[in-house]
Amino acid sequence: MASNDLYVIEPLLPSEPVPAKLSEIEGQHTLPADIERALANDYDADPDLARRQRLALAHMRTEAWGKAAWTGRSWRELFSANELGTIHQHLYEQL
Repeated sequence: MASNDLYVIEPLLPSEPVPAKLSEIEGQHTLPADIERALANDYDADPDLARRQRLALAHMRTEAWGKAAWTGRSWRELFSANELGTIHQHLYEQL
């Protein structure tokens, strides 16, 4: 994986295929097919897998939000304690 792949996240629409690089969001090991199903509000009957599907979507939404919100900001600003708190707050609000 190229270093810039970690920071470039395009918002996904339900009709778009899930890129393979999103298959292990935050180490959750959520498969692209499971993410595609979650995008269609089709969550798995297995509670653990359904939790991972929701978490993957929350990460995707937060990454898309962040891309728009962080344009032109320095790494120092992005990794300040205040901004990290804001990022995590947005993530948890998606769950």
